Amino acid sequence: MAPELTPFDPARYLNTPEAVEAYLEAAMEDGEPEHIARAMDDVQRSSVIEQAKEGGFIARDPVTGSTTQGETAVEAIANLREAVELFCSEFPRHD
Repeated sequence: MAPELTPFDPARYLNTPEAVEAYLEAAMEDGEPEHIARAMDDVQRSSVIEQAKEGGFIARDPVTGSTTQGETAVEAIANLREAVELFCSEFPRHD
């Protein structure tokens, strides 16, 4: 019997600001409007970013609890990355 396969969903792996930023950058570098639109859809389905009711986007980092916003998804992710970096500089890990 053949194994049951499930469709690959990139949104499941976009769980950090860095992953989202890299994914969007790769789509933008490609330059294909269809790929960019698909990447934006994947990001919106991830747990990191969502569209705000009042407009713009809200980005969250579940590890640090940081939340930011931006007019675009890319801006919200860039703001989140900066917030996470600030958090990590204020509260360094002590392994």
